[in-house]
Amino acid sequence: MTAPLHTYLTKHLSFDGDPQQQRSANLSIIEAMCWAAMFGLAENFMIAFAVRYGASALQVSFIPGMSQIGIAAAQLLGVSVVAYIGSRKKLALITNNIQAVCVLFVFFITWLTGSAFWVIIFFFIGIFAANLASPGYLSWINEIVPSSFRGRYWGIRLRLVGFIQFAAVLAAGWILSYAKSKNHEIGGFGIIFIAGAIFRLSCNYPLSRMLENKYSSSPMSAGFSFLGFISRLRTTNFGRFSLFNFLLTFSFNLVIPVTAVFMLRSLGLGYFQYSIIIMSGMVSAFIAATYWGPLCDRYGNYRIYFVTSLIMPFFPLGWIFLNQWWPLLACLSLVGGFIMAGFTISSANYIFDTVKKENLPKVISYFNALNNTAAFAGSVLGGLIASLLPSQGIMRFGFKPHNLEIIFIISCIIRILILIFNQHSFKEVRSVEKSPSAAWLLFYRPAGNIIMAAISIPGKIRQAFEQKK
Repeated sequence: MTAPLHTYLTKHLSFDGDPQQQRSANLSIIEAMCWAAMFGLAENFMIAFAVRYGASALQVSFIPGMSQIGIAAAQLLGVSVVAYIGSRKKLALITNNIQAVCVLFVFFITWLTGSAFWVIIFFFIGIFAANLASPGYLSWINEIVPSSFRGRYWGIRLRLVGFIQFAAVLAAGWILSYAKSKNHEIGGFGIIFIAGAIFRLSCNYPLSRMLENKYSSSPMSAGFSFLGFISRLRTTNFGRFSLFNFLLTFSFNLVIPVTAVFMLRSLGLGYFQYSIIIMSGMVSAFIAATYWGPLCDRYGNYRIYFVTSLIMPFFPLGWIFLNQWWPLLACLSLVGGFIMAGFTISSANYIFDTVKKENLPKVISYFNALNNTAAFAGSVLGGLIASLLPSQGIMRFGFKPHNLEIIFIISCIIRILILIFNQHSFKEVRSVEKSPSAAWLLFYRPAGNIIMAAISIPGKIRQAFEQKK
Protein backbone atom coordinates (compact mmCIF):
# COMPACT_ATOMS: atom_id res chain seq x y z
CA MET A 1 0.00 0.00 0.00
CA THR A 2 1.49 3.34 -1.03
CA ALA A 3 2.20 5.85 1.75
CA PRO A 4 -0.31 8.58 0.65
CA LEU A 5 -3.09 6.02 0.25
CA HIS A 6 -2.24 4.40 3.58
CA THR A 7 -2.34 7.82 5.26
CA TYR A 8 -5.69 8.65 3.65
CA LEU A 9 -7.31 5.36 4.66
CA THR A 10 -5.90 5.56 8.20
CA LYS A 11 -7.34 9.05 8.59
CA HIS A 12 -10.77 8.47 7.03
CA LEU A 13 -11.39 4.75 7.53
CA SER A 14 -10.53 4.07 11.16
CA PHE A 15 -12.98 2.18 13.34
CA ASP A 16 -12.77 0.40 16.68
CA GLY A 17 -12.06 -3.28 16.19
CA ASP A 18 -9.48 -5.90 15.44
CA PRO A 19 -6.40 -4.37 13.69
CA GLN A 20 -6.57 -7.22 11.18
CA GLN A 21 -10.15 -6.23 10.47
CA GLN A 22 -9.06 -2.64 9.87
CA ARG A 23 -6.24 -3.75 7.59
CA SER A 24 -8.57 -6.03 5.64
CA ALA A 25 -11.05 -3.19 5.13
CA ASN A 26 -8.21 -1.10 3.70
CA LEU A 27 -7.02 -3.95 1.47
CA SER A 28 -10.55 -4.46 0.15
CA ILE A 29 -10.49 -0.88 -1.08
CA ILE A 30 -7.11 -1.45 -2.77
CA GLU A 31 -8.59 -4.50 -4.50
CA ALA A 32 -11.63 -2.46 -5.58
CA MET A 33 -9.34 0.21 -7.04
CA CYS A 34 -7.49 -2.40 -9.13
CA TRP A 35 -10.85 -3.65 -10.39
CA ALA A 36 -11.87 -0.06 -11.18
CA ALA A 37 -8.80 0.38 -13.39
CA MET A 38 -9.82 -2.72 -15.38
CA PHE A 39 -13.41 -1.48 -15.56
CA GLY A 40 -12.43 1.99 -16.77
CA LEU A 41 -9.95 0.74 -19.35
CA ALA A 42 -11.71 -2.34 -20.71
CA GLU A 43 -15.36 -2.75 -19.71
CA ASN A 44 -16.28 0.86 -20.43
CA PHE A 45 -15.07 0.46 -24.02
CA MET A 46 -16.58 -2.97 -24.83
CA ILE A 47 -19.49 -1.38 -26.71
CA ALA A 48 -17.20 1.07 -28.52
CA PHE A 49 -15.03 -1.89 -29.57
CA ALA A 50 -18.07 -3.78 -30.86
CA VAL A 51 -19.29 -0.70 -32.74
CA ARG A 52 -15.83 -0.47 -34.34
CA TYR A 53 -16.44 -3.97 -35.73
CA GLY A 54 -19.86 -3.05 -37.14
CA ALA A 55 -22.20 -4.25 -34.38
CA SER A 56 -25.85 -3.24 -34.87
CA ALA A 57 -27.92 -1.60 -32.12
CA LEU A 58 -29.52 -4.97 -31.37
CA GLN A 59 -26.12 -6.68 -31.15
CA VAL A 60 -24.87 -3.88 -28.94
CA SER A 61 -27.83 -4.38 -26.61
CA PHE A 62 -26.75 -7.99 -26.09
CA ILE A 63 -23.38 -6.90 -24.67
CA PRO A 64 -24.83 -5.44 -21.45
CA GLY A 65 -27.90 -7.69 -21.77
CA MET A 66 -26.06 -11.00 -21.85
CA SER A 67 -23.68 -9.77 -19.19
CA GLN A 68 -26.68 -9.09 -16.94
CA ILE A 69 -27.96 -12.63 -17.55
CA GLY A 70 -24.47 -13.86 -16.67
CA ILE A 71 -24.59 -11.88 -13.46
CA ALA A 72 -28.09 -13.18 -12.65
CA ALA A 73 -27.12 -16.82 -13.20
CA ALA A 74 -23.86 -16.39 -11.31
CA GLN A 75 -25.63 -14.78 -8.35
CA LEU A 76 -27.97 -17.77 -8.08
CA LEU A 77 -25.14 -20.28 -8.32
CA GLY A 78 -22.63 -18.25 -6.31
CA VAL A 79 -23.84 -19.26 -2.85
CA SER A 80 -23.74 -22.95 -3.74
CA VAL A 81 -20.32 -22.63 -5.35
CA VAL A 82 -18.76 -20.81 -2.40
CA ALA A 83 -20.31 -23.36 -0.02
CA TYR A 84 -18.80 -26.17 -2.10
CA ILE A 85 -15.35 -24.56 -2.23
CA GLY A 86 -15.57 -23.49 1.42
CA SER A 87 -13.58 -20.28 0.97
CA ARG A 88 -14.78 -16.92 -0.31
CA LYS A 89 -11.18 -15.81 -0.81
CA LYS A 90 -10.25 -18.83 -2.93
CA LEU A 91 -13.31 -18.40 -5.16
CA ALA A 92 -12.59 -14.68 -5.63
CA LEU A 93 -9.00 -15.43 -6.69
CA ILE A 94 -10.11 -18.05 -9.21
CA THR A 95 -12.77 -15.84 -10.79
CA ASN A 96 -10.40 -12.86 -10.99
CA ASN A 97 -8.06 -14.89 -13.18
CA ILE A 98 -10.87 -16.12 -15.43
CA GLN A 99 -12.17 -12.60 -16.02
CA ALA A 100 -8.68 -11.32 -16.83
CA VAL A 101 -8.24 -14.02 -19.47
CA CYS A 102 -11.66 -13.21 -20.96
CA VAL A 103 -10.73 -9.54 -21.33
CA LEU A 104 -7.73 -10.63 -23.39
CA PHE A 105 -9.89 -12.99 -25.47
CA VAL A 106 -12.40 -10.20 -26.20
CA PHE A 107 -9.68 -8.28 -27.97
CA PHE A 108 -7.60 -11.00 -29.61
CA ILE A 109 -10.40 -13.29 -30.87
CA THR A 110 -12.47 -10.36 -32.17
CA TRP A 111 -9.40 -8.90 -33.85
CA LEU A 112 -8.51 -12.21 -35.50
CA THR A 113 -12.05 -13.03 -36.69
CA GLY A 114 -13.37 -9.52 -37.36
CA SER A 115 -16.69 -10.44 -35.69
CA ALA A 116 -18.29 -8.48 -32.81
CA PHE A 117 -20.04 -11.73 -31.81
CA TRP A 118 -16.99 -12.69 -29.74
CA VAL A 119 -17.26 -9.51 -27.67
CA ILE A 120 -20.66 -10.70 -26.46
CA ILE A 121 -19.46 -14.26 -25.75
CA PHE A 122 -16.26 -13.54 -23.82
CA PHE A 123 -17.66 -10.53 -22.01
CA PHE A 124 -20.50 -12.79 -20.85
CA ILE A 125 -18.10 -15.51 -19.64
CA GLY A 126 -15.91 -13.00 -17.79
CA ILE A 127 -18.85 -11.32 -16.08
CA PHE A 128 -20.38 -14.70 -15.16
CA ALA A 129 -17.13 -15.92 -13.62
CA ALA A 130 -16.51 -12.70 -11.65
CA ASN A 131 -20.02 -12.68 -10.20
CA LEU A 132 -19.87 -16.25 -8.94
CA ALA A 133 -17.81 -14.76 -6.13
CA SER A 134 -20.06 -11.73 -5.56
CA PRO A 135 -22.54 -13.04 -2.90
CA GLY A 136 -19.74 -14.50 -0.80
CA TYR A 137 -17.55 -11.44 -1.34
CA LEU A 138 -20.25 -9.01 -0.17
CA SER A 139 -20.99 -11.09 2.93
CA TRP A 140 -17.22 -11.23 3.57
CA ILE A 141 -16.93 -7.42 3.45
CA ASN A 142 -20.08 -7.15 5.57
CA GLU A 143 -18.32 -9.18 8.30
CA ILE A 144 -15.18 -7.03 8.14
CA VAL A 145 -16.85 -3.59 8.33
CA PRO A 146 -18.99 -2.75 11.43
CA SER A 147 -22.64 -2.02 10.61
CA SER A 148 -22.47 1.49 12.09
CA PHE A 149 -19.59 2.34 9.76
CA ARG A 150 -20.86 0.90 6.47
CA GLY A 151 -22.22 4.16 5.08
CA ARG A 152 -18.87 5.90 5.47
CA TYR A 153 -16.94 2.83 4.30
CA TRP A 154 -18.92 2.48 1.08
CA GLY A 155 -18.80 6.23 0.55
CA ILE A 156 -14.99 6.28 0.76
CA ARG A 157 -14.72 3.11 -1.30
CA LEU A 158 -16.94 4.46 -4.08
CA ARG A 159 -15.06 7.75 -4.04
CA LEU A 160 -11.68 6.10 -4.57
CA VAL A 161 -13.08 3.62 -7.08
CA GLY A 162 -14.64 6.51 -8.98
CA PHE A 163 -11.34 8.39 -9.04
CA ILE A 164 -9.53 5.39 -10.53
CA GLN A 165 -12.29 4.83 -13.07
CA PHE A 166 -12.10 8.50 -14.02
CA ALA A 167 -8.35 8.30 -14.60
CA ALA A 168 -8.64 5.01 -16.51
CA VAL A 169 -11.43 6.23 -18.80
CA LEU A 170 -9.54 9.46 -19.51
CA ALA A 171 -6.37 7.51 -20.31
CA ALA A 172 -8.26 5.03 -22.53
CA GLY A 173 -10.04 7.84 -24.39
CA TRP A 174 -6.76 9.62 -25.05
CA ILE A 175 -5.05 6.40 -26.17
CA LEU A 176 -7.87 5.56 -28.60
CA SER A 177 -8.05 9.10 -29.99
CA TYR A 178 -4.29 9.23 -30.51
CA ALA A 179 -4.21 5.73 -32.03
CA LYS A 180 -7.06 6.61 -34.41
CA SER A 181 -5.28 9.78 -35.53
CA LYS A 182 -2.28 7.60 -36.43
CA ASN A 183 -4.48 4.99 -38.18
CA HIS A 184 -3.75 2.42 -35.45
CA GLU A 185 -7.19 2.34 -33.83
CA ILE A 186 -7.08 -1.44 -33.24
CA GLY A 187 -3.67 -1.10 -31.59
CA GLY A 188 -5.19 1.44 -29.20
CA PHE A 189 -7.88 -1.04 -28.23
CA GLY A 190 -5.18 -3.69 -27.76
CA ILE A 191 -3.31 -1.47 -25.31
CA ILE A 192 -6.33 -0.69 -23.13
CA PHE A 193 -7.61 -4.29 -23.05
CA ILE A 194 -4.22 -5.78 -22.20
CA ALA A 195 -3.72 -3.15 -19.47
CA GLY A 196 -7.22 -3.92 -18.15
CA ALA A 197 -6.39 -7.61 -17.89
CA ILE A 198 -3.18 -6.83 -15.99
CA PHE A 199 -5.05 -4.66 -13.48
CA ARG A 200 -7.63 -7.41 -12.98
CA LEU A 201 -4.86 -9.88 -12.18
CA SER A 202 -3.37 -7.39 -9.71
CA CYS A 203 -6.53 -7.75 -7.57
CA ASN A 204 -5.14 -11.09 -6.42
CA TYR A 205 -2.49 -9.58 -4.15
CA PRO A 206 -4.73 -7.54 -1.78
CA LEU A 207 -7.40 -10.26 -1.82
CA SER A 208 -4.90 -12.92 -0.76
CA ARG A 209 -3.86 -10.86 2.29
CA MET A 210 -7.34 -10.08 3.61
CA LEU A 211 -8.67 -11.68 6.80
CA GLU A 212 -11.30 -14.33 6.13
CA ASN A 213 -13.44 -16.04 8.73
CA LYS A 214 -14.54 -19.58 8.00
CA TYR A 215 -17.56 -19.57 5.73
CA SER A 216 -20.61 -21.49 6.85
CA SER A 217 -24.20 -21.72 5.65
CA SER A 218 -26.59 -21.79 8.59
CA PRO A 219 -29.70 -23.99 8.63
CA MET A 220 -31.93 -20.93 8.32
CA SER A 221 -29.97 -19.74 5.31
CA ALA A 222 -30.13 -23.18 3.77
CA GLY A 223 -33.93 -23.16 4.05
CA PHE A 224 -34.40 -19.75 2.42
CA SER A 225 -35.33 -20.61 -1.17
CA PHE A 226 -35.42 -18.60 -4.39
CA LEU A 227 -39.13 -19.34 -4.87
CA GLY A 228 -39.75 -18.23 -1.30
CA PHE A 229 -38.00 -14.95 -2.05
CA ILE A 230 -40.15 -14.41 -5.16
CA SER A 231 -43.37 -15.20 -3.28
CA ARG A 232 -42.59 -12.42 -0.77
CA LEU A 233 -42.04 -9.64 -3.32
CA ARG A 234 -45.50 -8.14 -2.76
CA THR A 235 -46.04 -9.10 0.89
CA THR A 236 -42.92 -7.91 2.74
CA ASN A 237 -41.21 -4.56 3.15
CA PHE A 238 -37.96 -5.80 1.61
CA GLY A 239 -39.86 -7.57 -1.18
CA ARG A 240 -41.61 -4.33 -2.18
CA PHE A 241 -38.30 -2.48 -2.10
CA SER A 242 -36.83 -5.19 -4.34
CA LEU A 243 -39.71 -5.00 -6.80
CA PHE A 244 -39.41 -1.22 -7.00
CA ASN A 245 -35.68 -1.57 -7.63
CA PHE A 246 -36.21 -4.20 -10.35
CA LEU A 247 -38.65 -1.96 -12.21
CA LEU A 248 -36.30 1.01 -12.07
CA THR A 249 -33.42 -1.16 -13.27
CA PHE A 250 -35.53 -2.23 -16.26
CA SER A 251 -36.22 1.41 -17.15
CA PHE A 252 -32.54 2.39 -16.77
CA ASN A 253 -31.37 -0.38 -19.06
CA LEU A 254 -33.73 0.50 -21.86
CA VAL A 255 -31.37 3.37 -22.68
CA ILE A 256 -27.96 2.12 -21.46
CA PRO A 257 -26.99 0.10 -24.57
CA VAL A 258 -28.37 2.62 -27.08
CA THR A 259 -26.71 5.58 -25.37
CA ALA A 260 -23.28 4.54 -26.63
CA VAL A 261 -24.65 4.01 -30.15
CA PHE A 262 -26.37 7.40 -29.92
CA MET A 263 -23.09 9.12 -29.05
CA LEU A 264 -20.83 7.30 -31.51
CA ARG A 265 -23.18 6.99 -34.50
CA SER A 266 -26.12 9.40 -34.22
CA LEU A 267 -24.07 12.30 -32.81
CA GLY A 268 -20.78 11.24 -34.41
CA LEU A 269 -18.70 11.91 -31.31
CA GLY A 270 -15.04 10.87 -31.17
CA TYR A 271 -13.55 8.52 -28.60
CA PHE A 272 -12.16 11.35 -26.48
CA GLN A 273 -15.52 13.15 -26.33
CA TYR A 274 -17.17 9.81 -25.56
CA SER A 275 -14.71 9.18 -22.73
CA ILE A 276 -15.17 12.70 -21.32
CA ILE A 277 -18.93 12.17 -21.06
CA ILE A 278 -18.47 8.80 -19.34
CA MET A 279 -15.75 10.21 -17.12
CA SER A 280 -17.91 13.15 -15.99
CA GLY A 281 -20.36 10.79 -14.30
CA MET A 282 -17.52 8.95 -12.60
CA VAL A 283 -15.97 12.18 -11.32
CA SER A 284 -19.18 13.33 -9.68
CA ALA A 285 -19.91 9.82 -8.37
CA PHE A 286 -16.61 9.52 -6.53
CA ILE A 287 -16.94 13.05 -5.13
CA ALA A 288 -20.55 12.46 -4.11
CA ALA A 289 -19.87 9.07 -2.51
CA THR A 290 -18.56 10.65 0.70
CA TYR A 291 -21.42 13.16 0.59
CA TRP A 292 -24.19 10.55 0.53
CA GLY A 293 -22.66 7.92 2.85
CA PRO A 294 -22.92 9.89 6.13
CA LEU A 295 -26.40 11.13 5.12
CA CYS A 296 -27.53 7.50 4.75
CA ASP A 297 -26.20 6.75 8.23
CA ARG A 298 -27.88 9.83 9.69
CA TYR A 299 -31.24 10.12 7.90
CA GLY A 300 -31.75 6.54 6.77
CA ASN A 301 -31.20 4.70 3.52
CA TYR A 302 -34.87 4.86 2.54
CA ARG A 303 -34.86 8.66 2.61
CA ILE A 304 -31.80 8.99 0.36
CA TYR A 305 -33.13 6.28 -1.94
CA PHE A 306 -36.48 8.09 -2.17
CA VAL A 307 -34.94 11.50 -2.84
CA THR A 308 -32.49 10.34 -5.52
CA SER A 309 -35.09 8.23 -7.35
CA LEU A 310 -37.30 11.32 -7.77
CA ILE A 311 -34.74 12.79 -10.19
CA MET A 312 -34.37 9.67 -12.36
CA PRO A 313 -37.09 10.45 -14.97
CA PHE A 314 -35.36 13.66 -16.08
CA PHE A 315 -32.10 12.13 -17.32
CA PRO A 316 -33.43 10.40 -20.47
CA LEU A 317 -34.96 13.71 -21.57
CA GLY A 318 -31.58 15.39 -21.18
CA TRP A 319 -30.19 13.22 -24.00
CA ILE A 320 -32.88 14.64 -26.28
CA PHE A 321 -32.67 18.34 -25.43
CA LEU A 322 -28.96 18.77 -24.63
CA ASN A 323 -27.32 16.93 -27.53
CA GLN A 324 -26.65 19.96 -29.73
CA TRP A 325 -23.45 20.65 -27.80
CA TRP A 326 -21.63 17.64 -26.35
CA PRO A 327 -20.25 19.47 -23.23
CA LEU A 328 -23.88 19.75 -22.08
CA LEU A 329 -24.08 15.95 -22.18
CA ALA A 330 -20.95 15.87 -20.02
CA CYS A 331 -22.76 18.15 -17.54
CA LEU A 332 -25.78 15.83 -17.65
CA SER A 333 -23.49 12.90 -16.90
CA LEU A 334 -21.93 14.90 -14.05
CA VAL A 335 -25.32 15.42 -12.39
CA GLY A 336 -26.28 11.82 -13.12
CA GLY A 337 -23.18 10.52 -11.34
CA PHE A 338 -24.01 12.60 -8.27
CA ILE A 339 -27.55 11.23 -8.10
CA MET A 340 -26.59 7.63 -8.89
CA ALA A 341 -23.96 7.65 -6.13
CA GLY A 342 -26.66 8.33 -3.55
CA PHE A 343 -29.04 5.84 -5.16
CA THR A 344 -26.40 3.08 -5.23
CA ILE A 345 -25.09 3.58 -1.68
CA SER A 346 -28.55 3.82 -0.13
CA SER A 347 -29.91 0.76 -1.97
CA ALA A 348 -26.91 -1.40 -1.02
CA ASN A 349 -27.07 -0.35 2.63
CA TYR A 350 -30.85 -0.84 2.73
CA ILE A 351 -30.29 -4.51 1.92
CA PHE A 352 -27.73 -4.84 4.72
CA ASP A 353 -30.09 -3.12 7.18
CA THR A 354 -33.16 -5.14 6.26
CA VAL A 355 -31.95 -8.70 5.76
CA LYS A 356 -30.94 -11.06 8.57
CA LYS A 357 -27.23 -11.82 8.63
CA GLU A 358 -27.71 -15.56 8.19
CA ASN A 359 -29.83 -15.00 5.07
CA LEU A 360 -27.66 -12.24 3.57
CA PRO A 361 -25.55 -14.24 1.06
CA LYS A 362 -28.60 -15.94 -0.43
CA VAL A 363 -30.76 -12.83 -0.42
CA ILE A 364 -28.01 -10.86 -2.18
CA SER A 365 -27.76 -13.58 -4.81
CA TYR A 366 -31.55 -13.72 -5.30
CA PHE A 367 -31.88 -9.94 -5.38
CA ASN A 368 -29.05 -9.51 -7.87
CA ALA A 369 -30.30 -12.38 -10.03
CA LEU A 370 -33.73 -10.79 -10.46
CA ASN A 371 -32.30 -7.28 -10.71
CA ASN A 372 -29.98 -8.33 -13.50
CA THR A 373 -32.73 -10.24 -15.25
CA ALA A 374 -34.67 -6.97 -15.30
CA ALA A 375 -31.56 -5.27 -16.68
CA PHE A 376 -31.28 -7.90 -19.42
CA ALA A 377 -34.94 -7.45 -20.38
CA GLY A 378 -34.51 -3.68 -20.53
CA SER A 379 -31.30 -3.86 -22.59
CA VAL A 380 -32.64 -6.31 -25.15
CA LEU A 381 -35.98 -4.51 -25.45
CA GLY A 382 -34.13 -1.22 -25.97
CA GLY A 383 -31.97 -2.82 -28.66
CA LEU A 384 -35.00 -4.46 -30.31
CA ILE A 385 -36.89 -1.16 -30.44
CA ALA A 386 -33.78 0.53 -31.86
CA SER A 387 -33.55 -2.10 -34.61
CA LEU A 388 -37.18 -1.46 -35.61
CA LEU A 389 -36.87 2.33 -35.82
CA PRO A 390 -36.36 3.96 -39.23
CA SER A 391 -32.74 4.90 -39.99
CA GLN A 392 -33.64 8.41 -41.14
CA GLY A 393 -34.20 10.87 -38.31
CA ILE A 394 -37.71 12.31 -37.94
CA MET A 395 -36.89 15.88 -38.91
CA ARG A 396 -40.04 17.57 -37.61
CA PHE A 397 -39.08 16.49 -34.08
CA GLY A 398 -35.39 17.22 -34.61
CA PHE A 399 -34.44 13.57 -34.05
CA LYS A 400 -30.99 12.39 -35.08
CA PRO A 401 -30.35 9.44 -37.44
CA HIS A 402 -31.73 6.12 -36.05
CA ASN A 403 -34.38 7.99 -33.94
CA LEU A 404 -33.02 6.66 -30.65
CA GLU A 405 -34.68 9.60 -28.88
CA ILE A 406 -37.91 7.57 -28.92
CA ILE A 407 -36.32 5.06 -26.53
CA PHE A 408 -35.31 7.87 -24.17
CA ILE A 409 -38.93 9.08 -24.10
CA ILE A 410 -40.24 5.57 -23.37
CA SER A 411 -37.75 5.17 -20.50
CA CYS A 412 -38.80 8.53 -19.03
CA ILE A 413 -42.50 7.61 -19.08
CA ILE A 414 -41.86 4.22 -17.46
CA ARG A 415 -39.80 5.82 -14.66
CA ILE A 416 -42.58 8.31 -13.91
CA LEU A 417 -45.17 5.53 -13.70
CA ILE A 418 -42.94 3.46 -11.40
CA LEU A 419 -42.53 6.40 -9.03
CA ILE A 420 -46.25 7.17 -9.01
CA PHE A 421 -47.38 3.63 -8.19
CA ASN A 422 -44.55 2.22 -6.06
CA GLN A 423 -42.57 4.96 -4.32
CA HIS A 424 -44.20 4.64 -0.87
CA SER A 425 -44.64 0.87 -0.87
CA PHE A 426 -41.76 0.27 1.58
CA LYS A 427 -40.27 2.09 4.56
CA GLU A 428 -37.19 2.74 6.68
CA VAL A 429 -36.19 -0.08 9.05
CA ARG A 430 -33.84 1.83 11.39
CA SER A 431 -34.37 4.58 13.93
CA VAL A 432 -32.96 7.68 12.26
CA GLU A 433 -33.07 11.46 12.54
CA LYS A 434 -35.83 13.40 10.84
CA SER A 435 -34.60 14.27 7.37
CA PRO A 436 -34.41 17.75 5.86
CA SER A 437 -36.29 18.49 2.65
CA ALA A 438 -35.38 16.91 -0.68
CA ALA A 439 -34.36 20.35 -1.96
CA TRP A 440 -31.88 20.71 0.90
CA LEU A 441 -30.35 17.29 0.23
CA LEU A 442 -30.22 17.68 -3.56
CA PHE A 443 -29.50 21.38 -4.09
CA TYR A 444 -28.91 23.64 -1.09
CA ARG A 445 -26.39 21.56 0.83
CA PRO A 446 -24.38 20.46 -2.26
CA ALA A 447 -24.32 24.08 -3.47
CA GLY A 448 -23.19 25.22 -0.02
CA ASN A 449 -20.45 22.59 0.03
CA ILE A 450 -19.22 23.72 -3.39
CA ILE A 451 -19.18 27.37 -2.33
CA MET A 452 -17.34 26.60 0.92
CA ALA A 453 -14.81 24.45 -0.94
CA ALA A 454 -14.20 27.27 -3.44
CA ILE A 455 -13.76 29.80 -0.63
CA SER A 456 -11.26 27.56 1.15
CA ILE A 457 -9.03 27.09 -1.92
CA PRO A 458 -6.99 30.34 -1.51
CA GLY A 459 -6.36 29.53 2.14
CA LYS A 460 -5.20 26.00 1.32
CA ILE A 461 -2.88 27.32 -1.39
CA ARG A 462 -1.42 29.90 1.02
CA GLN A 463 -0.98 27.23 3.70
CA ALA A 464 0.81 24.95 1.23
CA PHE A 465 3.25 27.73 0.29
CA GLU A 466 3.90 28.55 3.97
CA GLN A 467 4.65 24.88 4.71
CA LYS A 468 7.17 24.78 1.85
CA LYS A 469 8.91 27.85 3.26
